[in-house]
Amino acid sequence: MKFRNGFVSNSSSSSYVLAYDDRNVMTDPEKIVDFIDNNLRRGILFWGTYGEGDDIFELDIKQKNYLLNHRKRFIKYNKGTFIDDNFVDDDSPNGYHIEKEEKPYVTAITDVFDFHETRLDYERVEADMSDFPKPVDDDWHSYWAEQRKRERTLWAEKKQNYIDKEKKDLTSRDINKNIDPEHLVIKIVEVDNYSCDPEGSYDSDFAPRYFGLDEDTYYEKQGDPDLNEEDEE
Repeated sequence: MKFRNGFVSNSSSSSYVLAYDDRNVMTDPEKIVDFIDNNLRRGILFWGTYGEGDDIFELDIKQKNYLLNHRKRFIKYNKGTFIDDNFVDDDSPNGYHIEKEEKPYVTAITDVFDFHETRLDYERVEADMSDFPKPVDDDWHSYWAEQRKRERTLWAEKKQNYIDKEKKDLTSRDINKNIDPEHLVIKIVEVDNYSCDPEGSYDSDFAPRYFGLDEDTYYEKQGDPDLNEEDEE
């Protein structure tokens, strides 16, 4: 998964706001299985890595049952962590640098407070460059570098203002009086349009992404060589 910070014009992903309690986060696949097994009616959101955005979606009952029917495979396939590349905007000639980050294969969050599209990725910020000297001899490098720098600052401010408003709205609702501000996390995340959202067209990708199985097994194809008997409980 390659994730760009700052403004990204990318039709394959969309910006979402995600708000949750940091005490309701699980990265151990065994704990995730136990929670689902004992709380089938409780909401649980998966956060995995995929494509230009992240694979973030709330499991429906079909996905929960599929996971419980293949729990050993799920635990085995999602144990541990991996090293991912984050592309971070900066003032270098390439316009970015790469930061390595250790991540779990899957993160699960229960009792999410809010998760909805922000439309921020359709609202490009434009920096005011009227005070900056015009390029001489068609040398636009310094001009564009300053423009990118200002746009990154404006974009960061825009996202922070959105997050601040979301926090105020969440904590002011009577229904959310039990929210602990010290544990409240609100992020702007990029969600890949090809996520495993059960309301989308790619829910069958749930099998290869989180179990290492062919997508046909999501429909319980009989005799699939990738399905082990020990997974069918």
